Amino acid sequence: MDQRHDFPGELPVIPSGLSGGEIDLVPGEGFWTRIEQIALKGEMTRGLDMAMHGKASPRIWLFLHEPGRGELSTATAMSFARELAFRDQAALLLDCDDGDMALTRWAGRVEAEGWIDLARYGTSVLTSGVPMPFVGRRGYLLGVGSFAPTHVTGEEIDSLLTRLRRQGDDLLLVAPADSMGRLWAPAATIRIFCWDQQTMSAEKAGAISAEFTDAGCPLTAVATFQETGAAGEMLVEEILSEDETVPETPAPAAPPETTETPEPEAEEPPVLDEPEIDPVEEEAVVDEPVVAEPEADEPVVDDTLVDDSVVDETVPEEPEDEPDWRDLPLEATAEHEEPGPARETSRVFWFGAVVALVLIAVASIYYFKFVRVPSEGHFKEINVATETEPPATANEMASTEPGKPEDLPSATVGADSLAVTGQAMDDTLDAVTVTEPVREPLPIRSSLLRS
Repeated sequence: MDQRHDFPGELPVIPSGLSGGEIDLVPGEGFWTRIEQIALKGEMTRGLDMAMHGKASPRIWLFLHEPGRGELSTATAMSFARELAFRDQAALLLDCDDGDMALTRWAGRVEAEGWIDLARYGTSVLTSGVPMPFVGRRGYLLGVGSFAPTHVTGEEIDSLLTRLRRQGDDLLLVAPADSMGRLWAPAATIRIFCWDQQTMSAEKAGAISAEFTDAGCPLTAVATFQETGAAGEMLVEEILSEDETVPETPAPAAPPETTETPEPEAEEPPVLDEPEIDPVEEEAVVDEPVVAEPEADEPVVDDTLVDDSVVDETVPEEPEDEPDWRDLPLEATAEHEEPGPARETSRVFWFGAVVALVLIAVASIYYFKFVRVPSEGHFKEINVATETEPPATANEMASTEPGKPEDLPSATVGADSLAVTGQAMDDTLDAVTVTEPVREPLPIRSSLLRS
């Protein structure tokens, strides 16, 4: 069977509910608003579970499109990312079309960090991507990067996806269905081809599918952009049902009819005939004190109108002499109550005050006596005795002053007296005879001579 003519064949079909011409994406702030409108209007998210086919996270999705038609795979991938975020799944969406870079331009990430910077230079996801404003768990969109084309290799792709697989539950790759797409296809587990049936024939779409099959990466689903919403809904329901029959639940049995018996009506008590009251003629009262009428709040009871057989309870009358509690002052005291003695200060307070004063006094004495250093210090001054020469007399001072002619004879006389004294000492030494002691020989013992 020729796959080109029978495309999509047995592949699951995900109707988008939109036509290719309705997907008009523009760069700037309106890009995310337009993505929300497409996701709400389209029906692509109905086929999310069918395309997932029960695979556990982390999952790698590859959305393929005809070269130059990046809006098809972008709309599908964005719709899936929005639904995954709502399901509390961390999604990372990568623009792998480094030749066209359509998604990078729409997201405003041209000449900014992207997945190539993360793969080659080790940047983080926060610096290489932009958060996607979807409800639920936050996801990030990563553009191509700071330069393009990237000339990425298969080893770099494996290293990049291995790192991102630890940071997200779902990796959504958008790539063209050419050699670049076949380079990313081996790493993906879910491959969806976005087919615009108005512009691409089934033969051409089948040829693209055959190329991926020959490369060992067959497609797993096809997203079509031609079917209407009603037809797409019917196709998805047929695929998801998978011949599952739902047993019909029997209608609940009707409750048995019950005949209602009328309840006897309660008999009304007989009404007693009230006696007729004769009108009392008003008599003029002259010079009589006016009696105060009862207040409106107090009920007036006429004994003549009360029948003892009907009224069982009687209201006790309050004594007139007892004052009302509302009229009492706020600080009312009992009558004949003598004021008690004045409250005295507790003995414990006085004892504590005395003890505190004693402790303060002891602490002050200890501080001033042992801790505080007085200004003169703790030690007395030590007087050191120094030898001082007695003051010179007037004669000595006069004898020592040079330059006086009257002192020369006295100096000469002093020198002569010293010479005479020295001569006398020499004569005395000559007269003294020095005698040396005579040493006697030691006696020699006879024992020593015998030996």
